[in-house]
Amino acid sequence: MAVEEGKIIFIKDNAPRLTAGYYTLRVQQKVTSGNPQIPINTNNEFADTKKFFVSGERFNINVGDVDSVYPPANSVGRFEDTLPQLVFSNLSLPWIRKVQNKADNLTDEEKKKDYPWLSLFLFDEADPAPMLQKIKLGDLNKTRAGKIWFPENFELQYGENPEDECTVIDVPVALFTKIAPTLDELWWLAHGRKLLPDNKIQNKDAKLSGQYSVIIGNRLPAKKSIANASQHDDDRPRESKVFAVLLEGYSTILKNHESLKGYHSVRLVTFKNWRFSCITEPYSFGSILQSLDKGTDGKALFRYPHTSKSQKNINKKLK
Repeated sequence: MAVEEGKIIFIKDNAPRLTAGYYTLRVQQKVTSGNPQIPINTNNEFADTKKFFVSGERFNINVGDVDSVYPPANSVGRFEDTLPQLVFSNLSLPWIRKVQNKADNLTDEEKKKDYPWLSLFLFDEADPAPMLQKIKLGDLNKTRAGKIWFPENFELQYGENPEDECTVIDVPVALFTKIAPTLDELWWLAHGRKLLPDNKIQNKDAKLSGQYSVIIGNRLPAKKSIANASQHDDDRPRESKVFAVLLEGYSTILKNHESLKGYHSVRLVTFKNWRFSCITEPYSFGSILQSLDKGTDGKALFRYPHTSKSQKNINKKLK
């Protein structure tokens, strides 16, 4: 479908035909005769079985597959109504693995759904954000005498080395249940987009397809005004930190938080994180100029020659 200038086409998902994992292919053939005079009744059935593996990124996502994030890293702005987003140039990446855990009691519809296995967790200063840890793949499910939840049936797959490392965060159970998406919500938090490449050129030498996949967080950043920063130390931009995490096999706790009873933390593998700060209306361009229009002796420091008409026009433009 062609994209018109200035428009975006939203696509439900870019799920691949086969997700990463092990598969068994079995072929059967039976030879029969159409001529009763020449019956074929013995040694006429044949079968063969082949096993194969579909590989896919898992613990360390290729940085080249990430196109951009929003809000931008280390930015400060009015993001109080903005859910964090991560854009992939690798179209199928958010769906190449399964959130569904085979040990779970899922409905037939839940088993068939193409949930994204990647998600964005936003942490506010008040949470606060958990510490990053480097850990060997072989130690992922060695979780301090069972107090940290991790999928019980986790196994390394073909080509994965238990000595290789990945980055994890351990999120307290109370905080996880507060900010994590439910299984039903997760289905809505990823989609595909198609747009004209010229509308998204960051590097003029790069060849862009105009097609992307996007994962979206489920939590808005906390907002805080800095209008009275000189009077109240806490009136400043409120920082949020976003972690892109893997949820392969996490349907157990996304569908039912009761499964977390007895645990104090949930372990999540993360492949990217960034931070940004949120401010509100008083910190607009107009308020900055108006704050410059103040002097210690009552005289204006930043103002056009004062006339009632000019002042009225300036105030109108600053609103």
